[in-house]
This record gives sequence, C-alpha cells and structure tokens, in this order.
Amino acid sequence: MLSKTYKKNSIIRTLTFIFILIIIGFFFNAHFSMVNLFFYIILSTYLLFLNYHALKLKKKLDILKNSKILRKIIWSDSHIYACVVSSISFIQTSNTNTFYKFILFIISSTILTIVMYHIFLSTKKILVSQFENKKRLK
Repeated sequence: MLSKTYKKNSIIRTLTFIFILIIIGFFFNAHFSMVNLFFYIILSTYLLFLNYHALKLKKKLDILKNSKILRKIIWSDSHIYACVVSSISFIQTSNTNTFYKFILFIISSTILTIVMYHIFLSTKKILVSQFENKKRLK
C-alpha cells in the first residue's frame, strides 16, 4: 500500500509536468512549426510515462544496495535529462529535414543517456562509499 505523501508527491509532480507542457505547447504553437510542436507533445508524453515508471520503482528502493531497481531508476532519470537536452537541438534546427533532425535526436539522446548513466552511477558509488566510511568511523 502506498503512503499518502507518496501519492500526493507523485500527483503534484505529474500535474506540474502537464502544466509546464501546456504552457510550453502554447509558446511553441505561436513561435515554431507544427512539426516541432507535434514532436514536443509526443516527447513530453513519453517522458511523463517514463517519470511515472521511475516513481513506481522508487518506492521499492534501497539506496545502499546495488540492485537492478536502482540501475533502472538511474537509467530512466539519465534518459529523461538526455531527451530534454537533445530536444533543444531538434527544435533549434528548424530549416533542415525532419527525418534528419529525428535521427540526430535519437543518436544524441542515446549517447547522452549512456554518458549520464555512467556519471550518475559513479556519483552514487562515491556517495555510498563516503557514507559507509563515515558510518564505520562512528
């Protein structure tokens, strides 16, 4: 059974994400092409579902263990960040071919996901080792 604070936080996070999506969608509709707006709506919906999946996994999390759940959470978080960064390049290059922009988006988001995953994983390992060292000293 989920706690009330977890449900409340996940609802607030989801509603905030949808609200930001609506505001940016209106901005894109006024200033960018419909292809960019359509791409952004699909990407935001995908990231919303990925965010919801990560929230579901976080309730089973034990941070000190190096489990598959933790690796999935780190992977999904790094993928969210990589997609957001890669989408900026998709929207900025409005004069090029849409298929070319989409292929560039896929390649850059994949590379950034892998890089950020390893950065987040190594940061987690460093922080856990420092925590365990402080725990041993006490």
